[in-house]
Amino acid sequence: MAMANFSDGFLPYLPPDKSRTSVALKTGIVVVDANVLLDAYRYTTDARSELLSALRALGKRLWVPHQVSLEFHRNRVSVIAAHGDAYRDAVKAISEFRKNYEDELVQHLRQFANRVALDEKTQNDLITSATKSLGELANRINLLQSRHGISDHFVRDDPVLEQLRELLAELVGEPMAPDVESEARAEAQKRVQEGRAPGFKDSSKSDPCGDYLLWRQSLEEARIRKVPLVLVTRDSKEDWFLKIRGKTIGALPELVQESLDYAGVDFIALTTRSFLVHARSELNASISQETLAQTEAIDQSARSRSNLVRFTMQTVDEALNRLEARQLDLANLEASVTHQLREGALLPDSDNEQDMADRAVLAHRLDAVKAERNFAEKLSTKLRNIKGAGSRIVFDPRELDYLQDHAAQAVISRPAPSHRTIADLFRDYRSNGARTLSGMTTSELRRIYATLSPDSNVHSSKTTKMDLIHLIASILEANADLDESLYPE
Repeated sequence: MAMANFSDGFLPYLPPDKSRTSVALKTGIVVVDANVLLDAYRYTTDARSELLSALRALGKRLWVPHQVSLEFHRNRVSVIAAHGDAYRDAVKAISEFRKNYEDELVQHLRQFANRVALDEKTQNDLITSATKSLGELANRINLLQSRHGISDHFVRDDPVLEQLRELLAELVGEPMAPDVESEARAEAQKRVQEGRAPGFKDSSKSDPCGDYLLWRQSLEEARIRKVPLVLVTRDSKEDWFLKIRGKTIGALPELVQESLDYAGVDFIALTTRSFLVHARSELNASISQETLAQTEAIDQSARSRSNLVRFTMQTVDEALNRLEARQLDLANLEASVTHQLREGALLPDSDNEQDMADRAVLAHRLDAVKAERNFAEKLSTKLRNIKGAGSRIVFDPRELDYLQDHAAQAVISRPAPSHRTIADLFRDYRSNGARTLSGMTTSELRRIYATLSPDSNVHSSKTTKMDLIHLIASILEANADLDESLYPE
């Protein structure tokens, strides 16, 4: 009987090396996500040309699922409009700065000139230099816009769209039959609820099924062609990629396994930047460092936009009112805990071991309350600044979770908690592991952890979603054989 090699059967767990990636790029079907095609509008003219050239080097192996084409056309106009808005907003900000502060700046410069006895010519040259620089800055921004080569006229007369039409002629998949799409959407919704890839990170989107429909259509095409499947996407979320300590390793093992099971082929996922790097070495595509730098900047900008929340003035006031109420509760709690600490220190036997332990717990709780008060105050300040930022401001994930939990449940569009029971959680965890927890909201995780560990302080602002996942997972792992009926809901 022949002996198996050590890694036989474990391809999904092996990050693709250069050879494996090269084979896939040179022989496989390469699917591009809608965000890659839409990013063509975000590159400068030269970088856009290099991106399209790299895609063109794939020939007939380049393929676009119908879902990608649909999402591209749905979002094309808004991407073009947002591009123009960014430049107009920058020029407007410079104009408003000049209007509000130029006179004051000139006055300060004249005072400075008089104090150091500058002659009139030197004084005027200094003022002219300061005021001229702002005008030059606005001109430079306008020049950058022309370098991008994108204007609002592209909505009706779009040369980028024409380039894509030429590139992708006869390379776009057909739509699914209605009954097949209905079944696929049901599977997509199930995966979102269960926290299974791909698509569970899109649960708050108006159509959370998009990623799975792309995946299903791509798998079907790879099954027919019997060649490796490569996905190129700017979307580096955890429902496509395996990440360890913030580093992207490769496609999720479960997606590689699904591709092997369904289509009998390997699956490799590449970010746009990775694709361009490999295209330069494997497809002889001409890719400059400037294009790679722009790709990274576009990715960073997209991640910032994902945390952008739009408020109305009414919802700002609503969120602020809730935050102020929360801060009042925290102030009362801080006073209460401080009082308990002081009283405990004055007790006759306050030095015994149990009292010292109790005081340590109270001191830790006091620190947590103070930290949350400070965090809530900073968040309130950020909300008050929204009015000066044109109702647009970026929140980091921790801030969004806190707003969702304490201040703005009706303001931020987030998936509602599923209210699964602890018994459901035990069963799901035994089947799917930590993926069961990653699809939950922070508030649901706090509720579950409070049930599993009633003595814990799960409302501390220092307890992040990832902390809660690790804490719950450790309890579930340590009690794998525990009777879940001990935790009634």
